[in-house]
Amino acid sequence: MEIWFVVLLIQCGFAAAGYSLAAQKGRDPVLWCIICLISGILGVIAIAIVPDQQTSVNLDIERLRKPATSGENVSFDKQRWNALIEFDPEISEAVHEVKEIDEKYVDYLAEKFMVLNDKNYLPSIISNIRNIVDERKETEAKAASEKLHRITNITKTDEFRKFKNMIEASNVFETSSGVAFVLPDYRCVQVGTTGEYLVFEGATERHAAFRKDKRWSFVTDPARKIDYFQRYGDDLATKLSLEAIG
Repeated sequence: MEIWFVVLLIQCGFAAAGYSLAAQKGRDPVLWCIICLISGILGVIAIAIVPDQQTSVNLDIERLRKPATSGENVSFDKQRWNALIEFDPEISEAVHEVKEIDEKYVDYLAEKFMVLNDKNYLPSIISNIRNIVDERKETEAKAASEKLHRITNITKTDEFRKFKNMIEASNVFETSSGVAFVLPDYRCVQVGTTGEYLVFEGATERHAAFRKDKRWSFVTDPARKIDYFQRYGDDLATKLSLEAIG
């Protein structure tokens, strides 16, 4: 009788140790208490080597710092995820909230939830997404502000004047894809019919990019050339200057 009492005390000790370790690692302490009570030292060893759940979650959430790119495979059961969106109000609401923040992160929400399979983590994941998107927007706004500052002041630089002179010394061609300026350094600057701007190392590269062009007419009328210089000159000089200074 005394032997069984001693064995029971030892098993209870293992159960208490399992409960304590599980609580520290963010695991279910009651479940591990029962496991250790039944399996003894083997259960304690098992919970001791199981990774901390919070650490695992943090590592997963850290991957949220960038959205999926077009070439990146996002691995989760899409059929199950779509069913959850349709029939689970909490999941549907979480998806709606993430879409309002940045739709690019919906797949990451799906991936992380399907791994964790616990709706208690939804607020943490959404909060993390919001923080990352806010940081990204702040960085983009700062970059845009710096670029605007450079554009505002670039017309005062020698670089701008150099490119403005090159544009005014260029040959001008009218094409079915827009207006092409061939600069004295042989670069070809294309202004498309919708205002897009492209620079080619030479006319050959420009021709290769616009093989479907059926028209390539040299502008000889001085008044028309001046009109093109006035219409596009400052903008092209600014863009070329920005490329030159990085």
